[in-house]
Amino acid sequence: MIENSKTLAVLGSTGSIGRQTIDVARYRKVKINAIAFGSNYEIGREQLNTIKPEYCAVSNVETAKKLSDEAKRIGTELFCGENCIDEMLSKAQSDVCINGIGGFDGLMPTLSALKYCKRLGLANKESLVAAGDIVKSEAKKYGKEIIPVDSEHSAIFRCIGGNVNAVNKLIITCSGGAFYEKKLAELEDEDDYLIIKRGMLDIDEALREAIYLEFPYRLLCSEDCPGLCPHCGKKLRKGEVCGCHKRETDPRWDKLKKLLENEENGDEK
Repeated sequence: MIENSKTLAVLGSTGSIGRQTIDVARYRKVKINAIAFGSNYEIGREQLNTIKPEYCAVSNVETAKKLSDEAKRIGTELFCGENCIDEMLSKAQSDVCINGIGGFDGLMPTLSALKYCKRLGLANKESLVAAGDIVKSEAKKYGKEIIPVDSEHSAIFRCIGGNVNAVNKLIITCSGGAFYEKKLAELEDEDDYLIIKRGMLDIDEALREAIYLEFPYRLLCSEDCPGLCPHCGKKLRKGEVCGCHKRETDPRWDKLKKLLENEENGDEK
């Protein structure tokens, strides 16, 4: 995919996939005009000096600050912050972009690559898991090609030879992860997980609970009640603050409190 490219952008360049991509690109003598990484200063600095890309995006602001002088010396335009990859790709306009960023963090870069680059080599499967319909819609909208790279989706792509009509159904087994050896009944009892049933994910209850927890609240005995003291239960008048509750102090701090009181009284002992 990259051997016929004039320019290449590598996202997640300091990671395993990113480093391997750079090795292949340099062997094939493909120009890497843009790289992006997070906070790996040492490998990032080495790549800047070795590759000398025209553009570099560093999401970690502190790492970007440390590399700013280096980038200026090399002649690399440096981008940093939350939208740095989108800004970089909009200027780089690379022929091919390899997205090797791990996890959900790779979704927005995937969408940016589809917008600004001619082809996308996607190693970030979470983009498809979390927003497959959106990713495919954007690819169709901009007329871009997505090539699976690494991981399960690449293995499936190679097995069917790129012909999506070759199979009617795919069954992907779980090889590990947080749900390994978990039974469906166990997951249904877990508050931290939502179960997809019949292709639908019902988030009403979880969303409602999250919203309720964000509301400011007061303990009330009736609708017209101005509020109850959360400690003694006393009914409060409007604007009244109950004086029943005194701040409790950990008894282990008593010695320190006495020392401070002695200092204030001029007693050095």
